[in-house]
Amino acid sequence: ATLGATALTFGDVRTGSALTASLTNTILAGGNAAYQDSLDIAASTAVGTLALSAPAKLLAGQSGNVVVTAATAGSLAGSVALGLTSNANGVTSLGNLALDGQTVAITGAAYDLASPVYAATQSLGNIRVGAGATFTIANNVITAAGYQDSLDVAATSANAKLALTNPGNLLAGASGDLTVRAASAGSLATTLSVGLVSNANGLSGLTDTTLAAQSVAVTGAAYDLASPTYVATNALGNLRVGVTTKTLAVNNATISDAAYQDKLAVVATGATGLTLTNPADI
Repeated sequence: ATLGATALTFGDVRTGSALTASLTNTILAGGNAAYQDSLDIAASTAVGTLALSAPAKLLAGQSGNVVVTAATAGSLAGSVALGLTSNANGVTSLGNLALDGQTVAITGAAYDLASPVYAATQSLGNIRVGAGATFTIANNVITAAGYQDSLDVAATSANAKLALTNPGNLLAGASGDLTVRAASAGSLATTLSVGLVSNANGLSGLTDTTLAAQSVAVTGAAYDLASPTYVATNALGNLRVGVTTKTLAVNNATISDAAYQDKLAVVATGATGLTLTNPADI
């Protein structure tokens, strides 16, 4: 048997990447393929992150590949042992014969993409302008935190009444808060577009990967406080008791949207001798 490579170098790769080592059942010098055993191959490894696939029986003169796959994230360093058997194919008086094994050295490491997890709906309820809430986004560990990308988050909204603050880069196993704040009064109902990038952190051979965009349905409304305006002084002059009535205009000025602003309750108090009548809520 002729082994094409005694070492396979993965480098830094994604889970699922594979390399091959070729094997040939070489026809012996001066031999005849019809009178040469076929070759059976059994591949094994102690490296738990690797998956192996050996070729089927190779007839004399045929070649096949042992496929070595980075099945899970982690170090791929180790070796693959190839058990080789000369298969007599049932020819009378001939038995199968174990041949000297071969070894393929493996180096490299496999990395998972980031794994974002968060709630798909968020209710802000009725809040004041300037208030908001934080929504947790996590980068869940798939296999091994040391062999998984970090997560970059960039959420945007078409609703100008919302202000967003995205979390920083999230390492595998970490979580952070997406802050949603009411920038102005009105309905806060919208669908956030959440951009997600699996960040390879500059590892050689790996590139950042844009993950499928996600969305978060947000509900709620923001309200302004009442905004009273009135004249600070009011000269009553000389009055008759119980006869003359004066009024002081009080207004609840609209800040941004009257439908999303508090009413104004007025309770006035004054000096002895004055009778005050407050207006209804404005």
